Amino acid sequence: RLIISGCGKLEYLLSPSVARRLEQLQCFEIEDCMCLREIIFTKEIVEEEEREDVICFPQLNSLHIKGIPDLIFFCSGNFNIEFPLLKKLEIADCPKLKEFISKSSSESSMHTLFNEKVAVPSLETMTISELSNVKMIFHTDLPPNSFQHLRELSVSRCEILKNLFPASIAKHLLQLEDLSIRYCGVEEIVSEGKGVEDQPLRFEFPKVSSLEVTFLKELKCFYKGQHTIVWPMLKKLTTDYSALLMIVGLEDVRIQERKGNGEKVLVVE
Repeated sequence: RLIISGCGKLEYLLSPSVARRLEQLQCFEIEDCMCLREIIFTKEIVEEEEREDVICFPQLNSLHIKGIPDLIFFCSGNFNIEFPLLKKLEIADCPKLKEFISKSSSESSMHTLFNEKVAVPSLETMTISELSNVKMIFHTDLPPNSFQHLRELSVSRCEILKNLFPASIAKHLLQLEDLSIRYCGVEEIVSEGKGVEDQPLRFEFPKVSSLEVTFLKELKCFYKGQHTIVWPMLKKLTTDYSALLMIVGLEDVRIQERKGNGEKVLVVE
């Protein structure tokens, strides 16, 4: 376990070579470091080290980053960062954070928190809050199964966030149980993906039992295109009146009863 807290003058934390030696690290917490700009610093590394473009934390299962006002990237170099066993991720109160792993301006005109340079195939719980410089959380080019084990997702106080998921990710959240989005600037929950704009889509969240959608003043719709949403296990819905109207729009909400067992299913079309 590694905890870095209250280091007021620390600007950079790890070099790539040191990061690669943390093979047994299981829990990593960084908080309240007022001057920290990058967690893995790569600008002054030697040429030999640059040739190894993967940094892996093979045993890490929990990562907590909170209260770092100057943090811009977790890593800004030409590296892919892998967290094969990471299950819990929290990033909070990092107002300058643009991307978890940076991409050059020639690679992407839109900053996203997670792009193809970071791999978290086992992630189950993600909490994102107070990231006022993030417009998108998930890149549209991510493989559809990138977050297939996600069970809990909470996003709050991200003022310029435009959407929550691309359609390619939303269609594969089959393990998601708890979804909460509050006090964000999102205009739509699911964004249109490449090549799917004109196709009717079905979004089914087979395990979601708790859904909270509140204080989204800019929300216009769940998804712009023609679609159906099914929440067969939904038991708790928390929303304010305006958010509910924007999600439903001119669509119909139906409560279907499953044949034989009397269970209720929420369907939005």
